[in-house]
Amino acid sequence: DVYKRQPELPATFSVTPDTAERLAADPMATSTLAQLRTELGAADRQLLDASYVWVSPASLVESGLADELTRQRDLGRSTLRRILEEPLAGTWQLHERVDEAAMTALRERGIFRSILPGDDLDGDAGARAPVEVPAGGATTTALAAEAPLALGFSTPNDPVLAAHRLLANLSVADTSPGDDVAIVTVLPGTTDPASLELVVDALTVGSAFFEATTVDDALSVASDPEPGVLRPPSLPDLD
Repeated sequence: DVYKRQPELPATFSVTPDTAERLAADPMATSTLAQLRTELGAADRQLLDASYVWVSPASLVESGLADELTRQRDLGRSTLRRILEEPLAGTWQLHERVDEAAMTALRERGIFRSILPGDDLDGDAGARAPVEVPAGGATTTALAAEAPLALGFSTPNDPVLAAHRLLANLSVADTSPGDDVAIVTVLPGTTDPASLELVVDALTVGSAFFEATTVDDALSVASDPEPGVLRPPSLPDLD
C-alpha cells in the first residue's frame, strides 16, 4: 500500500521464489500476490534474481554441494519468471557471509553481482560504494547492506524516530557528494508502516543529501570499483 502511493519511487524487490510459489498456491493470498505484481509492473521497479530458498553458498561449496547452487538458480529464476516477472538475472541478495570459494562458484553460474550482509566486508569498503571481491581469478561486484539503513531488523518503540534515524544515517557521506551509494533495506513483515511511509516519502522527494535509484543502477555506479576483502564466514557442518 505504501509503494502504491508513490509509484514513481525506484525500488528493487527481493522475493524468495519459494515464498512466491506458496503465495500463488494460497487462495487467501490472491490479493497480496496481485498487489506485488502491480508494484513490480511500475516504472523503475525491479525483481532480483534469487535461489529457490535461502541457502548458504559458502556452506554448500565447503560441503562439496556446489551443484546445488545450479539447481537453486534454475528453479528460483524459472519460478520468479512464471509467477511474477523476469528477474534481474545474475544479481543475488545473500543473507549469510561468503568466501572466495563461494563467490567463485556463484560466478561460474552467472551470478556476477551480489548484495552482501553488512558485516561481510572488511573495513568500510563496500558500505557506501560497490567493490570488486575475488572470485577465482576474476572478481564479482558487491555492495553491503548496512544495518543502520534497514527497517524491520529491530522493532523500536518509536517508528517515527526509527525512520528519521535511518534518513539521518543515509545523509552521512564519507566522500564527495555523488560518490556514495547505499542499500536501504525494508523487511515488510516486521517494518512498522509509519516508519516505511516516512522513509518512502523522503526517498521519493529526495534531498540535497540523497536520491533514490534501483539496485541495478547502484551496483553500476562505480566505473572502477575498489577491491573488497571478505570476512571469513562461520561454516556449519551440513551433515
